[in-house]
Amino acid sequence: MKNLDELTKKLKGTFVTEVICGGNFNGSVVILTFNNRYSLTIQCVWRLTDQSNILASWNEADNSVGSHFEINVTALSGDFLSEIHVNNFFDLQLIFDSGKNLNVFCDINSFFDEEYFNENWYLSDKEENISLGIGRESNIIQSTYS
Repeated sequence: MKNLDELTKKLKGTFVTEVICGGNFNGSVVILTFNNRYSLTIQCVWRLTDQSNILASWNEADNSVGSHFEINVTALSGDFLSEIHVNNFFDLQLIFDSGKNLNVFCDINSFFDEEYFNENWYLSDKEENISLGIGRESNIIQSTYS
């Protein structure tokens, strides 16, 4: 888990330079790019909140372009990541300067359709050409970015 800790620590203090979410292609998958270098792809259960509201979540009925789902998630663009935490279950908590929180909950399950995603989420460093993902069986999957 050392490499995962090192990679997540590099995200602290970066800002979101791109957000991809919603629409027919992505559905509930969210991709955040930080400082045009790091990429976080979320393919599991997640929830975006502020201090008092749920702004969006992975299972929205309408995740089309222009929906409140897409508007609230893409509003993270330009926001600074002030804290990031990974717990023992590989759940993520991203805390932004705007007061928004993105919580990611791993679906640790041995029953999944391999035709779909094997990772819950993965974090990539484009310059170092490394990707670290959390698999469906609570395992760290390492691969190259490209």
